[in-house]
Formats: sequence, C-alpha cells, structure tokens
Amino acid sequence: MEDAGKPLCRNAVIGDPEHAHVLLCAHYDTPSWRILPELVFPGHLAIEILYQCIEVLLLFLIPSVLLMAAYRVLMQPRLSLLVFVIAFAIELFLLQYGIPTRHHETGANAPLAVLLGVMEQLPEDRRNRVAILLFDHGTTGSRGARAWCKTHLKEMYTKLAVHVSVVGEDADIHLISGKEGKRASGYGTFKRVLKAKEDSRKMTLSRDDSSAFRCGVRLVTCSRMFSIPVVRHLRKESDRNVSDGRVQEMTREIIKCIESLGM
Repeated sequence: MEDAGKPLCRNAVIGDPEHAHVLLCAHYDTPSWRILPELVFPGHLAIEILYQCIEVLLLFLIPSVLLMAAYRVLMQPRLSLLVFVIAFAIELFLLQYGIPTRHHETGANAPLAVLLGVMEQLPEDRRNRVAILLFDHGTTGSRGARAWCKTHLKEMYTKLAVHVSVVGEDADIHLISGKEGKRASGYGTFKRVLKAKEDSRKMTLSRDDSSAFRCGVRLVTCSRMFSIPVVRHLRKESDRNVSDGRVQEMTREIIKCIESLGM
C-alpha cells in the first residue's frame, strides 16, 4: 500500500511500475447515489452534454417542488427559500457521500476481479511486464491516481496506463484516450488483440483515473442505444451481476495483450 495526497489516499500497488511495460489500473472505491444512471456516450459529446443537462435540471426539480409547497403552506418567502437550500444541500451530500447501490458495487467489483485474475493467471515470466494499480478515491475526482502520479512522475509521463473502467456483458470494447495514449508503446497491441474501437477523450465529459496519466487509456465495454454506443456504469436490477464467464473472458484477453507486448 502507498499513502499519498490530502485527504489521505491509500493506493494498492502490485508489481514494479518503474520497470513494467504497461500499468493496469482500476479504482476500488464505490460511487455513491446518483439521480440518473451514469451513462457515457463515446464519440457523441453533444448527446452527453444533453444528458448531463437533464440530470442538473432534475437536481433542481425536487428542491423547487418543496419550495413551492413550503410557500403555499407557510406563506413565508424566507422560510420557503431555506427549505429549498436545505433540500439542495442534502442532494449534494448524497451525490458525494451517499450510500452506493448494489448496482454500483457490481460495477466497481468487476474491473477489480479482472485485474486480480490477470495477476493470478499471468505466467511467472510475464509478470515483470505489468504492474497493477488499485486507486482510492477514483470516484471523487480521481484523487488517488493524481496523488500517486505526483510521486511517480516518470511513470506518469512515459508509461501506458490502461484503466479498466467498465466490464459488462456488452460485446463492444472501446479504448478512450488522448493523442499521447494512442502513440504510447503497447497501445497498438491492446487495440489489435481486444479488437477495440477507438474514441477520443476530447469527445466525452466523463473523466477517470486514466486522465491522471499522460498516456492514459480508458477501457470500457459498450452496448448500443439506437445505434449510438453507450457505456452503462449503473446496471438494471435484473442485469446487475456480471457473469463470471465475462470476467474470465476479459481476463484472458488482457493476458493475451500482455504476452504480446514486445513481440
């Protein structure tokens, strides 16, 4: 474990990041409550902005309804405004510190299961090619990843860092990165072995731990909604359990990527 940052972030490091060819990352903290399911639309920035605007409007809707109800009952503008402020503050608190749903717990556990499976199943003579980083505070501004990078500047600037963000039953695999990530050594191997589609980080509002690295790449699974790719962080109740088969499949594919590095 490595402690860094303020407030304190506890990051787990498996392997030797300095000599590894690639860094595999995930966060182990669980997102809190959200008004709408967290959806990302790779390559469709306008749709993502519209979706975020709808969530902001809903954020103001409940306090506004309580404001009008309080005014009708109390007929006191100041007290009614106080009700609005308190309701809005409670919503903001829940967004930051609220209890996560079981759906979010599953969404956070699947990438961890993949990375731990990679380290367990990877042949001994290949383990020096990869280091695994499990970050704290990944859902609160990637504070754990940023704190780690401040103390490992060489790795931050030179290493390909693949953040396994979402592992679901969806068939399509997308790699979301900036220009530096696509130029990094090993990126082409991951793209080829995973048969992944490319998306630009500039075309999405969503940020994760990979954005803390100069050569960071976000790995997600996508489904289709009216022919538009969508990443679902929050899954339906009937679909909340990612199958062991899917986790094992993703584990094997990433191991193939690692074994192909340098060949």
